[in-house]
Amino acid sequence: MSSSVSSTGLGYSILASLMFGLIPWYVQWLTPLDGSLLFWNRILFSSVTALASLLLLRKFQLFQQLLKQPENMLWLAAGTILVGFQWWLFVWAPINDLTTELSLGYFLLPLTLVLTGRIAYGEKLYQLNFLTTV
Repeated sequence: MSSSVSSTGLGYSILASLMFGLIPWYVQWLTPLDGSLLFWNRILFSSVTALASLLLLRKFQLFQQLLKQPENMLWLAAGTILVGFQWWLFVWAPINDLTTELSLGYFLLPLTLVLTGRIAYGEKLYQLNFLTTV
């Protein structure tokens, strides 16, 4: 892997983290709006963007084929419910002055996932030596 690829990925990761950290602050400025209205706007605009992307990339037929399989529909429904709840919470919490609690939850999530992987699935933890990988 070349250093330009990894530095580009690192830049995108930093940008995504900054945006993720600034969104709750931005949402608090939208106080006259309630979390549900912002949530439904996000659902609407994300759906339109996803549909436009499928059409522009000419992948809509592939998407239709995936939807014809019942198992895929179940996984899609489960994912939709989980992501929908996360989107709603991410907008609702800052408007209701619960940004600190929201941030703590997002901080603890990866730690909880690692612990779950270790205990429930017997995953091994490896030390990442950052200086030798860069």
